[in-house]
Amino acid sequence: DTLLHKSYDDLNTLFYQWLPKDTLTAKTIVNTYIAKAREEKDSIRMAKGYYYYATSFGAQKGLQYADTIIALTQHTDDKFHPAVGYLLKGYWYYQLDDYKKTMEYYLIGYKYAVERDNIKMLVHIRYMIATLKNRVGDYRGALAIDKDYLHALENQPIYRKEYSYSPNRGDKYKKTHLSVINDVAYDYLNLKELDSAEKYFRYGIRKSLEYKDSSYYYRIVSNSGTLEFYKGNFQAALDSLDKAMPYTKLEYNIALTQYYRGKSFQGLGRNEKAVAIFLKTDSLVSKINAVMPEIRDAYEYLIDYYNDRQERDSQLIYVDKLLELDSVLLEERVIGGEIARKYDTPELLRQKETIIRNLENRHKKNTWYTWSLSFIIVLLFIF
Repeated sequence: DTLLHKSYDDLNTLFYQWLPKDTLTAKTIVNTYIAKAREEKDSIRMAKGYYYYATSFGAQKGLQYADTIIALTQHTDDKFHPAVGYLLKGYWYYQLDDYKKTMEYYLIGYKYAVERDNIKMLVHIRYMIATLKNRVGDYRGALAIDKDYLHALENQPIYRKEYSYSPNRGDKYKKTHLSVINDVAYDYLNLKELDSAEKYFRYGIRKSLEYKDSSYYYRIVSNSGTLEFYKGNFQAALDSLDKAMPYTKLEYNIALTQYYRGKSFQGLGRNEKAVAIFLKTDSLVSKINAVMPEIRDAYEYLIDYYNDRQERDSQLIYVDKLLELDSVLLEERVIGGEIARKYDTPELLRQKETIIRNLENRHKKNTWYTWSLSFIIVLLFIF
């Protein structure tokens, strides 16, 4: 009852205060928000209430309540709805690595944003499409969008206004600015245009120090380590990656940092260290069930490593992992026909069959040896 008498703004503030501490209380606040809107027959307010559910409690609930938002607002002329619902569906499908559905829902949201001249939403959608382009290997397309976005943030007052201070989210302009600088730098890195990448990474480090943002400072330091790897400065790469590692929180980013540490040790000729780190990277990627295209190279390295040592069981594990990764990457068009692969699918299948045959032969040999030994022991007892 006490909550019902609070304003929507108060309930909004309370939700974000309680969400990190007590999700049950946070859900009670959301339910009150929705009940209040239902009583007032305000479908937009109801949709805003379901937005809290759709953004804060994982993919399953996110997709479920995104559909609720769309259903509630499908026939309204609101500036943000039903587009928000479609963007949420795109976001959660991206988290689930379903890039076809991601693009499908982003484009529907984009159509609504254009129709309703929603600058804030258009900016957000273009940014997410750039992220998606990067993820599926269209680095040049991602760079074009990210550079336009950076120019707009730095030169058009309307963009700074859109990211001005929010009582629940703080000053989003600075974090957005740092994020886009980092994205532009990484686009250049993916294109192997290393001088341009270095220019933007340095710019990002300078701005992160100016903004006193330690999280982005270490993120950009880590990415600068990746740059040093591609420049062939393997020890400098390790120095930057190791400096940033304690401040890297997301498990995917930890896995990526570990991968480039492994590659740097490989570059230094410290192969056993590289193998140990690649195994850690694979373990983490498997744990979070992520698709990480970079790890393909590590799998190839591990296949060769175990082949040289004739450790067929271990080799077979990574042949299977490489085949599985390739099937996913090919489906999502991450691997193009122009990418030269040391282990294409037919060759991998041939290797797999050879390894299995060798294992079967070894098993037969061991079985024969066991029976022979048993026969000799029996003869000894008889005579």
